[in-house]
Amino acid sequence: LHDRDALAFVEVYQRTAPAAHAVARRLLGRTGHVEAALRSVYSDLWLAPPCDGSLIRWVRGRCFAVAAADLRHRAAAPAEPSVATLLDDLPTPTVHHLTRAERCLADLSERGRRAVLLAHDAGVASADQPDPDAADLIEAGLLALADPDAPPETRTPSGVEGLADWVLGLLPEADAAAVTAAIEGDRELAARTVALHSGRRRLEGLPASPITSQRVLADVLAAPVGPGLEPEARPLEKQRARRGGLGLVAASLVLVLLAGVLALTARAPVDQELAVAQSSPRPTRSARAPVDHELAVAQPSPRPTRSAAPAAPRATARPQRRATAPRIVPPARNAQQAQPAPPPVRVTIPKMQVDKRLVGLSVLSDGTLASPEDYGAPGWYREGVAPGDAGPAVIVGHVDSLDGPAVFFELETLRPGDKAHVKRADGTTVTFVVERVERVAKENFPTQQVYGPTPSPELRLITCGGAFDNTTRHYDDNVIAFAHLQRPRPRDETGREKDETDREKDRRGSSRSPDPAADA
Repeated sequence: LHDRDALAFVEVYQRTAPAAHAVARRLLGRTGHVEAALRSVYSDLWLAPPCDGSLIRWVRGRCFAVAAADLRHRAAAPAEPSVATLLDDLPTPTVHHLTRAERCLADLSERGRRAVLLAHDAGVASADQPDPDAADLIEAGLLALADPDAPPETRTPSGVEGLADWVLGLLPEADAAAVTAAIEGDRELAARTVALHSGRRRLEGLPASPITSQRVLADVLAAPVGPGLEPEARPLEKQRARRGGLGLVAASLVLVLLAGVLALTARAPVDQELAVAQSSPRPTRSARAPVDHELAVAQPSPRPTRSAAPAAPRATARPQRRATAPRIVPPARNAQQAQPAPPPVRVTIPKMQVDKRLVGLSVLSDGTLASPEDYGAPGWYREGVAPGDAGPAVIVGHVDSLDGPAVFFELETLRPGDKAHVKRADGTTVTFVVERVERVAKENFPTQQVYGPTPSPELRLITCGGAFDNTTRHYDDNVIAFAHLQRPRPRDETGREKDETDREKDRRGSSRSPDPAADA
């Protein structure tokens, strides 16, 4: 590894590792696979142009990203690397072997070379990968390309036939034939290559979940790093990768960071919980249920009366894991309202780029509110207040899913004045204006503010947020947007809406004396 390459990696690492560590922990820390995520981050940096010509640099970056620091400690950022650390970090395969592999890649077409590298890096946990040791076998095949006279007794297992067909579909015919023949020809090299990956966890049975987008790249580079490396939520559309400041030694990698697609190959499921666990004033500290898939919003029986006290509900995630959740004060219909508003069918939140049909949510037999089955669909508690009725209507949505951000992922980006439009079954639309957005600890949930009766129509949008607790298996906080109904503007005699100037004239006119003599 040339010193210039090492210095470039150190420079990039210094400027990205703390934020990358925080973001990876936010996405994956709950399952303990932050190291696997960061390994993918830094290996992708070395795979992207113009660095993809050096397999040595790629392996160095990949191995160092895993070994540089103990990322299992949530409170510590990765240690600052040194060139000596990089140079001492070469695993079992020698530079000679890696150089041979580079020569093999050089003989392939550019498309074939890239296909092999990407297949090697991303294939091990891919749902499309027919062989669990595919990455090792691909690398062994590359090494064997430089040794076509490998002894016939070192044949790989018969399960490679499926892999050969898979590689054949990726590469030009001539390249595919060479790689396929090599993969099937050298078990010793395959075994030697396994040593390279001896520290890599095998995650059979867990679906691959690549999060590949410029927005995640922006999150990695632009997320602020505060105490505990917990990045505050920011509007993703406003986040930008930092430009400049890397110096000449890392100029090429700046282009990679800004223009490349950063793939965080999630080796374990991204959290799918949306646990809106509520508490009444002065709650007792009962055990909180680990919630992965359920939307634990406890509710009483349908259509409660004001005098009915809700039973102590339970928040459940899976049948084998149950715990008692705190009480909450449910949203109740205004008893004086003669005709309830029509039910909502769709919610549109322009700031969040959300335009989704609403699903009705009912109370389960255990007293908890059912969660939307679709992570892209928000849900409305249909036995509570309908949007437009006096009182707080409640709409909830998942914050994330197996595939990344869910429908309410950007709820915390709302600001006062932003609007939410709710279309109702009769074709009418009511508009709510956001007053404030709060992130509160679930154990200090403001029950009365969220569910207490209000004289006018209001709306609550709720999801999860804050840090993820690996012990309880859910987020520590809730994100709540409080909004009030936007009243229609007064109109003049022609039916035109009065603007601020018109209303000011009306106020001045009404304050004048009605006595004509006084005007004289």
